[in-house]
Amino acid sequence: MVWTNFSPIWRKRMDNFKISFSDCFGFPVISFEGYCSNDGGKALSNKVREILKQSKNRIVLDFSRCTIISSPGMAALLDTAMEIVEDFQGKCCIAGLDQPKKQFLQMAGIIPILDTAETIEEACKQVKV
Repeated sequence: MVWTNFSPIWRKRMDNFKISFSDCFGFPVISFEGYCSNDGGKALSNKVREILKQSKNRIVLDFSRCTIISSPGMAALLDTAMEIVEDFQGKCCIAGLDQPKKQFLQMAGIIPILDTAETIEEACKQVKV
């Protein structure tokens, strides 16, 4: 009973996410904020596809404000990584990962498919090469 009463509040808080765009040294930067669930991962994938259709295959993902990544969010991120690197022969770097998220990405096999960097600026330099 307690879990049922708590569940809607928890669900509302956990499903919140925001995706924003910026530019760094001419490379698109997609910043993810909040909970990277299945919905957040799909939204991120859709935004990456929009960028790839513009013939931009070097992308920076900023996860410095991502609070948590769920397994379905991780699956969407893996699909996105493969699309960038394999389908579009691109390069992508994820910036701003804390240690638990970095370990989760390593266990899922996303790292080393995608590079990592501490800051957005470092990530932009990595995708430039």
